[in-house]
Amino acid sequence: MDILVFDKNYEDERSDYLTVIQNNLDGYNINLFTNYNEAIISYKKNLFHIVLIDFTTDEGKAFLQDVNKLNSLQRIITMGFTLSCSSEMGCLYCIDNFYKRRLLKPIDAIDLYKTIKDFNGIFCKYANRFNSPKLLLDELIKRYKYFSYDEKNEIISSDKNDLYELKELLNLMVDLKNYGIKYEVIDDKSLKVL
Repeated sequence: MDILVFDKNYEDERSDYLTVIQNNLDGYNINLFTNYNEAIISYKKNLFHIVLIDFTTDEGKAFLQDVNKLNSLQRIITMGFTLSCSSEMGCLYCIDNFYKRRLLKPIDAIDLYKTIKDFNGIFCKYANRFNSPKLLLDELIKRYKYFSYDEKNEIISSDKNDLYELKELLNLMVDLKNYGIKYEVIDDKSLKVL
């Protein structure tokens, strides 16, 4: 079975999520594209079991829209760092009109493997969760190697105390603000989620 992957930023990823798939899914042929024109030509010429799309770039959005127009029943896994639905109309519209699942970057290879392997038997694990980004803090924190999230006490903290940690803390605070997640600073290593 063929899988088409459109990810303009694949080379910049912190994880080589496709190698894990290639090594563990027998019978799957993965076609990676970073160029929109090459990807759409290949999509129009071939049948793909699943299409993976990083929809967060302009070309990724265009490719996703074109694939949806050409075949609304195409199995699609949308990917990206943003905490947002891949459909501008929202999750309910996506669920009612398309055959998509959503994964957040950095891609967890095991999640990707399970999503491909059992695509028809699972629902989108992020359906209707983007309306309340606070529910996605566990996923967001995976992007920060120095920080962890205590869901019970709603505390984001670090055990280390160095310059890299401070840089990550500032980036984390920007992300929380961008996603409308309110917090207060407890100290130079911890935040309280409100």
